[in-house]
Amino acid sequence: MTAAEAQALRRGTRIVAAIGIVLLLPRIVVSWVVLDRTPAPVIASLLFVLGVLVLGLLLNGALRMRLGSRWWTALIGFVALVVGALATSAVTTLGSAVGVSGYSGVVVPVRVGLTNWLFLVALAVWLLGAVLLVSAALGGLMTLASGRRARA
Repeated sequence: MTAAEAQALRRGTRIVAAIGIVLLLPRIVVSWVVLDRTPAPVIASLLFVLGVLVLGLLLNGALRMRLGSRWWTALIGFVALVVGALATSAVTTLGSAVGVSGYSGVVVPVRVGLTNWLFLVALAVWLLGAVLLVSAALGGLMTLASGRRARA
């Protein structure tokens, strides 16, 4: 790979990472606003998941290049999946403690907004772990299948 190709690859990776980060932003903003009976939170959540998936695929490629093994990537993904699942359940139980009954404002209280953000971080770790684990498993299966075809 020439220097120009490497620079173009880095530039493309930065552009895709920026797109992934931009997809995360609507859900982060919607966490602070009360939007009853509108599809905005659902759309923002779907964009958030899509952004995490894009960033997870970039992270998978970076880990594959750095570690050189799908097993290490799968192990990191499994640990992130377990930690993210435990953190998500912990934040979910915390949610009932910070709930505010009878609130009628447009902007949510600070403790509710921060709990929403904490949930988003835990969810992002869980999703990144799932992406790393599944992509390592699928990559291994594809390599195994192509290796068997070459021998036959």
